[in-house]
Amino acid sequence: MNAILFPILFLSFYLVGRFAASRVGIRFESRSESLAFCPPLGMLLLSQATCLLGFLGLFHPIAFSTLLILALSTGLPRLHKSIASPPSTESNSFRLKSPLEKISIACLSLLALLSLIQALGPAFHTDALVYHLAIPKTYLEAGRFVNLPDNVYSFFPLHFEMLYLLAYGLGGEVLAQLVAWATSLQLVCLIYVYCRAKGAGAWAGFAAAGFLSTPTFFQYSSATYVDLPSALYALAAFFAWELWRERRQNGWALLLCLFASTATATKLTAGMALPLAFLGILLYSAAHKESIGKIFQRIGLLVLSVLFIMSPWWAKNFYYSGNPFAPFLMEWLGGEPGLNWDVARSMLKSEYYAMMGMGTGILDLLLLPYNLSVHAKSSSVQFDGSAGILILLLLPALFALPRKQRPLIFVVCVLVLFWFYNFQFLRFLAPALALFAVASALGLQTISQSIESLRPGLKKTLRLLLPTTLALGLLYNLSLDVQNWRDTQTIAYLTGQEKRSAFLNRHIPQWPAYQSANANFGPEDKIMLAYMRNLGYLLEIPFTSDSFFEAYTLQKILKTHSSVEEISQEMRRRNLDGILFDSRYIFGAGAALSEHEQINFQRFLKTRALPLLEKNRFHLYRFMLN
Repeated sequence: MNAILFPILFLSFYLVGRFAASRVGIRFESRSESLAFCPPLGMLLLSQATCLLGFLGLFHPIAFSTLLILALSTGLPRLHKSIASPPSTESNSFRLKSPLEKISIACLSLLALLSLIQALGPAFHTDALVYHLAIPKTYLEAGRFVNLPDNVYSFFPLHFEMLYLLAYGLGGEVLAQLVAWATSLQLVCLIYVYCRAKGAGAWAGFAAAGFLSTPTFFQYSSATYVDLPSALYALAAFFAWELWRERRQNGWALLLCLFASTATATKLTAGMALPLAFLGILLYSAAHKESIGKIFQRIGLLVLSVLFIMSPWWAKNFYYSGNPFAPFLMEWLGGEPGLNWDVARSMLKSEYYAMMGMGTGILDLLLLPYNLSVHAKSSSVQFDGSAGILILLLLPALFALPRKQRPLIFVVCVLVLFWFYNFQFLRFLAPALALFAVASALGLQTISQSIESLRPGLKKTLRLLLPTTLALGLLYNLSLDVQNWRDTQTIAYLTGQEKRSAFLNRHIPQWPAYQSANANFGPEDKIMLAYMRNLGYLLEIPFTSDSFFEAYTLQKILKTHSSVEEISQEMRRRNLDGILFDSRYIFGAGAALSEHEQINFQRFLKTRALPLLEKNRFHLYRFMLN
């Protein structure tokens, strides 16, 4: 069924985007340009439409199917005309000329195929199971937006999660992962089209393949994450700004504002897109000597775009917590009664983010390309990801960019600096590296033109050395990606050699414990999770947990209630029927609980709880409070 639904869903993205673009006066000069911009615009609008369904209490497959039919009706009757009569100004036909181009397209095709295979397997990445898929699943079960006070991420703008919810409601988790996969390829397509539009067509395939071959980006290219979607909208916003400058069509200004707002609503760490869009408006107005009134109109357009994209989430937050910007600004606007979060935990989380990476000094900044390429590791405080080698190899290309590309370099630098001083997770660098991929292609184009003016012997050497070095770097990245893909072993699941439960057991050590909780508790029960990574997507029963600091509530109970009876009363007051925890962090060395809290908890478990599972380090208890 997903084989039918997926192309229909993606076609709806394209048709809605093309319909909206035509209504604001945007004329695409090539079919590739249309394919680059229409799907992101369509995804933006369908996400907002899905969000509206949540406020109306219509999170239901029938409503989603109706929305899909309406989306298709916007352009399907006229689709054959656009296919039969493509834009006449299509630039440079697609031809692979150099060996590097052929290698790049081959690598890109292989990466797309491997990523597609991963998308067809079960979801197992942590953040997807914590909130990118878990929250949409909960909303879908409720049929509307509901308050999830224990999941702090539910108070973030969930712009792209609405698309995952739409896909999940139509076809389940695989269709949601196919949307993530298609979005990754859409980003690659945008990189390719951008490079060709700027005269770097010979390097466009390499730039696209180089970005996707970044091991961490490949790893999450088929997972329901939002890092690559935010990069898609950040790059689309800058591309729209450049086309606005060149063509002076107001529709591109609207796309700049909408895409910058969507990049932020997709992932808050891409928030620099908004001040950069504001600066872009000022630069355009100054270059064209626009009046003050016109400038305020442009700024008003940006403000309206932000309100259009963000106001539904602010309204939801205000309704549930009284703070539209929760979990932020809580020291001034409050929100704690409706949200299991507070200022103290916000500060501790910021301190955790400050631990990531390899320092924030000037020397660390200068060594950043080297450290990313050599020292970055997955599941580590050293950037929590693998970057491969191409960042280091391509850095010199930036110094070859001509003066007219200074805005591109400026935006890359601003995004990198914002990331460097706030949160050095490699995934969060995706918007900057998408722009970096374009900038490197433009720099390589300048370098290759400069090589042609050298004396014959040196020219021949460099013409061989440059593409060979880059091809080796790309192949090295590819080898890391293939190894990561092999470790996942999705093929065994797809061919029936491995069941879903066995697949998840390999990737998620906590899976058997979650299975046991589902088997031993019913829909009328409610359990507490403590240091179980909050993989709520795996539970089919009600639960309570703490975001990030996973034993906060348990610690609070044990600190304020010392006797078994007091603890029992508090558990009863919270309507808790059991607990599932990882004993390493409760009773082990360096446990979150103090010695006094551990003693109180052990007494409670011994006298008022029945052990249901004690396997490895995971323990499941049913409370006997009456």
